[in-house]
Amino acid sequence: MASFTERYHELSKYHPYSVDRPVQLKWESHIPPFKAIENLPRIPLEPKVGSRTEMPVLTDFGTLKLLTYLLHFTSGVTEEVPSENGPIHFRTNFSGGAIYPIEVFFLVRRFDIPDGLYYYDPTKSCILRMAGVEAWAQWVGVVADTATVEKSDLVFLYTGILDRCIWRYKENAYRRVLLDAGATLGNTVMHAHAIGLGVVPLSGFVDSKVESLLQLRSGEVPLAALAVDLSIKNSKAHFSTPSLEPAVAAKSLAVEDQQIHLQAQLLCQNQAERIPEPIFRDPVPYTLDNVAGKRQELFGSYLTPEDIRCALPIYSWHRRVCRTFLKEKLSFDSLSVTLNLAYNSIASIAESAGFLKHWLLVFSVDSVEEGLYRYLPSEHALVYVNRGTTRDVFAAAHVSAVALKGCSAVLLQTANLDETTAIMGDRGYRYLHLDAGIVCEAINIWGCFTHVSCSSDSFYYEDEYKKALDFSSRESIISETVLGIGRL
Repeated sequence: MASFTERYHELSKYHPYSVDRPVQLKWESHIPPFKAIENLPRIPLEPKVGSRTEMPVLTDFGTLKLLTYLLHFTSGVTEEVPSENGPIHFRTNFSGGAIYPIEVFFLVRRFDIPDGLYYYDPTKSCILRMAGVEAWAQWVGVVADTATVEKSDLVFLYTGILDRCIWRYKENAYRRVLLDAGATLGNTVMHAHAIGLGVVPLSGFVDSKVESLLQLRSGEVPLAALAVDLSIKNSKAHFSTPSLEPAVAAKSLAVEDQQIHLQAQLLCQNQAERIPEPIFRDPVPYTLDNVAGKRQELFGSYLTPEDIRCALPIYSWHRRVCRTFLKEKLSFDSLSVTLNLAYNSIASIAESAGFLKHWLLVFSVDSVEEGLYRYLPSEHALVYVNRGTTRDVFAAAHVSAVALKGCSAVLLQTANLDETTAIMGDRGYRYLHLDAGIVCEAINIWGCFTHVSCSSDSFYYEDEYKKALDFSSRESIISETVLGIGRL
């Protein structure tokens, strides 16, 4: 019998015969993308953070300066654009449709602000103190990796508000929230790495205890956690045991109207991913399939660590997602450097234990034959798989077909959900999407540097897509990033 995760994934797919015009935004149903929290002590963050902000150095650890930098480049507001439906606040983290369902909290101690639990308010560029030092004692009981918790003085916590996405993405909303959480976490990871800090994912936590710690309301769920410090080494995450039976956890979910009904469906998947207690165990070894085929090595990056320190704030701040593409060849050098910079900047963060596969569908790239390739990040190489498909067939597998017809290549992440859930339980679905979101964020940022335009969205017909690429029926598409020369 298929796992709960496999059944949810099947439910969340879009189909040409059933899709209810998902790109038609229903602004009257739009949930504001910011929390309104009152009556809590506020601490203003340091001003003048922007694209030319000087990146902190290791000696700044423990200061409000470093905290300001990491928070702003994790999820800070970069620009306010007026629209007929109210202002749109663009932020440093990617979000499908600029909906921004992710909220950022953090635990801090031994900094130059009072110890405790804080919420980051990006609109007012300040932090709100929710609890004192006692929050740290409560956090220790939430995760199994107490050694890392004891070493770290800063832990970021990422939550998702489902209602912000449901009005647009419907059954697919939970997947979108997970990808956005990965993108937000990815920003923290990349900027912490560039400073020289160690990061360790702590996502095998007990969700209900985190909800209690953060005082979350119904419809907001904890999704990820990240320890950041000088004394910890970058490490792969330790994942959880298989989850509780979702039907037991979901009994009390009310169904009153379409919005609540959809939220209930999405919360069922979230409930399926939960664990009753933090259990620490080593990651299960996973060996990638031996990929046979013609191999093509890609170029490495020519940037030094200091170059990255200077470039990362600029391109994190100014990047824009492309909506349409010119039908032009993409430079082989640009593609190589983009992939190399993106994957190297997040190399130590792999929560899905190798179950996420990476593919490159090439339409028009200098020195690369058209077709479908496996991309092997550890070797920075492409392996030819098959002839792929045409641009027209690819575009036809999307709702916004016209906008994609000029793209040069597509980066896909897929996974065999049966394999993943057999080892990691339903929580593996969360890890797959977090990892894919991190990759998409890194590609978007470093694509700005190499002049490779990117677009990431969820409005594709998965079954038609897989048929066009001759994917196995057991393989599920987790995310895609479309690459090319953007139309200005």
